[in-house]
Amino acid sequence: MLLNFQNGYYNARTFYTPKYKNSKADIRDDFRTTLYWENALETNEKGEADFEFSNADATTNYRITVAGFSDDGALGLNTEKYFVQMPFALQTKVPNSILTGDKLTIPVTLMNNTDSEIEGELLIELPTHFELLNDVDKKIKLNPKTVKVVKLEFLIGNEVSQGSVNIRFQADDFEDAFATNIQTISRGFPINEVLGDNKVSRDFEFNLNQPLDGTLDIKLTVHPNVLSDLVTGVDRMFRQPNGCFEQVSSSNYPNLLALNYMRNTNIRNQQVEAKAERFLALGYDKMKGYEVEGGGFDWWGKAPAHEGLTAYGLMQLVDMSKVLR
Repeated sequence: MLLNFQNGYYNARTFYTPKYKNSKADIRDDFRTTLYWENALETNEKGEADFEFSNADATTNYRITVAGFSDDGALGLNTEKYFVQMPFALQTKVPNSILTGDKLTIPVTLMNNTDSEIEGELLIELPTHFELLNDVDKKIKLNPKTVKVVKLEFLIGNEVSQGSVNIRFQADDFEDAFATNIQTISRGFPINEVLGDNKVSRDFEFNLNQPLDGTLDIKLTVHPNVLSDLVTGVDRMFRQPNGCFEQVSSSNYPNLLALNYMRNTNIRNQQVEAKAERFLALGYDKMKGYEVEGGGFDWWGKAPAHEGLTAYGLMQLVDMSKVLR
């Protein structure tokens, strides 16, 4: 939003807001902390104004803060609170990352806020290296106006990866779900050793000092010359595009610039270039998926298009056309 003032323009801050097609989301994954922001809302002569916004998916307390001024310079400030709840709600807390070998307890809270009994099934989808340690009765009955906590205990395997967590409760008349991603990180601390010499043949020795069980993972990289080291550094810059339009662009554009740098400086490596082109093609496909009908781009491809994201997307496409074969 651009506001026209006497001495120029002010670019007002904007916050992403999902464009809901239905009043109820199938999976609750919108946990924004700022629901609505309006910096130029005008009232009528009574000081009243109407506005609408969609709550996030969290069942919690929210605070509304209003600050303003009148035509004669009088200032005003007020804060109100309100609470959001659902007839039936599922709540849980899952960490963003975890270590291999950890024991993880995920508490799943089921809340029946109705006057009737609810009977349904708890469905759990987790990464394959999460081993469930306790027996959990998936068929659950909730009495009226009650809360039940189901604890899921897991042993984390040795796979280092990022996976998705999906927990859903299904009943005849009610359904709620939670979805997020969790990163599994190798236990222990990485140790790097750099050895070098200018001889044609040389034996090197290094000591592995009491590695933790299940954590030993060795990667050996040999650079026959300085150019090889430079190629490795550029290769580490490439990232696979994922997420919304803005997140895809945050990895796609650096990929584009890194590949362009390789070609402009005549750094040739077919394997690295093929990887970069594969990531750029994936980024292009994901960008197309966020194109709004009628033109332009949005975070998740829902109309209307966002002006800033559209301009950023067009810049990417123009630059990609100069690099992709």
